[in-house]
Amino acid sequence: MAWLDNWAKRIKITIDKDQVDTTISGFPTPIYLSTSSGQSNDDVSAIFDELTLDANRFKIAVTDSDGETQLPVEIERWDDANEKAWLHVKVPSISASVDGTLYIYYDSAKANNTTYVGDVGSTPGQSVWDSDFKLVYHLSEDPTGGSGCIKDSTSNVNHGTPSGMVTGDLVDGQFGKCLNFDGSDAYVNCGSDGSIDDIITKTIEAFINFDTFGQAPMSGRIIQKANVNADGWHLLVQGGVDLNSLYYAQDWNNGIFADWMSPADSLTISTWYGIAVSYDKGATANDPVMYIDGASVTVTQFTPPEGTCDLDAANDMWIGARSNSGADREYDGKIDELRISSVIRIPAWIKATYEGLWDDLLIFAAEEEPVPVVFYYEGYITVESTPAARIINLYKRDTGELMDSTTSSGSNGYFKLGSSYDDYHFVVALPDLSENYAILTDDKIHPTGGN
Repeated sequence: MAWLDNWAKRIKITIDKDQVDTTISGFPTPIYLSTSSGQSNDDVSAIFDELTLDANRFKIAVTDSDGETQLPVEIERWDDANEKAWLHVKVPSISASVDGTLYIYYDSAKANNTTYVGDVGSTPGQSVWDSDFKLVYHLSEDPTGGSGCIKDSTSNVNHGTPSGMVTGDLVDGQFGKCLNFDGSDAYVNCGSDGSIDDIITKTIEAFINFDTFGQAPMSGRIIQKANVNADGWHLLVQGGVDLNSLYYAQDWNNGIFADWMSPADSLTISTWYGIAVSYDKGATANDPVMYIDGASVTVTQFTPPEGTCDLDAANDMWIGARSNSGADREYDGKIDELRISSVIRIPAWIKATYEGLWDDLLIFAAEEEPVPVVFYYEGYITVESTPAARIINLYKRDTGELMDSTTSSGSNGYFKLGSSYDDYHFVVALPDLSENYAILTDDKIHPTGGN
């Protein structure tokens, strides 16, 4: 297998085909690095042992299966002190029939690989997310950072502004860090931008872990693109008798909802769920497809759509509430990895995202170092045409460093020397020139090359 441009070390990563239902292209693959990573809880802390500092986090590279083609990498979070890192890598294709292969290289002596590796918001980081992603929040920033501190990973830069939150609301999530909403006055305002306005066809993905369903009807707003009178859409957790479910509503003509729910009691508090909803309004009403933990679930329609769909572009998008008007149907609990696409993501995509963020998609191998190529130099020594046993040395041409030494055979004068450099960089010399050696010509000393 080819080795990338003199990088010191690498680890092979296998993408488990059994976690993929059909071939997926351009998939943003999550990679968690720690002392216990992937399906088998593999220890990849050798990466941190080599790099040693957070500042060296860009001294990595991730390649496709050929070991040489670099892939764009977004670093969501790098924590050298605790030997943990969370990355997202755009993989050209993952297969349901053949295990995929990636390689992660790392080398503290390398320059920062900023062409292919970057933090959230960098050019290589944005390259991980295809143009159908309109908003991607890892929700892993300190919410006291002010306007726009919650970063959108896409090139749409739909950064969010938190309110009612403190530094302590940044907590451990399902993948990296996440935000903990208090169900009272905490929310994130994502604004109103052309990239997220009037999205008729959409897929919403998130990881949630809530503390309460809330008290008011339709209270636990995960995300909403609407005003208080609807005029848009919202996704929430719905509590109450025979409910405790995921709820999606689409405004259909000035406050008249089309709304759907997952099965009753399909959600419980204090549990991480990977949830998703895909909805295509189309020319007529369609039921959305809902997913919980990577699998589609039955939906029940409670209110049929009437008239035409009303999506008011003037409405802001909100996370954790339906507006900034105080205690207004807030969400109580954690939200992680919130994503919106303007296409219907196929079921295999939803499942692979869940498996990846649950750290059950990858298998890590042991650390590798490159196997050097050794060039061999061989010839014959004669003294007055008689084979002789003599010391013969191989030196590095530019520094004079002794690389190898041997004694030729007395029976036939044969010798063999080895080096990791080719013949252009070396000279072969006999240390004792008092005897009448035969002239060493090219046909008597010749590099053979090889591994």
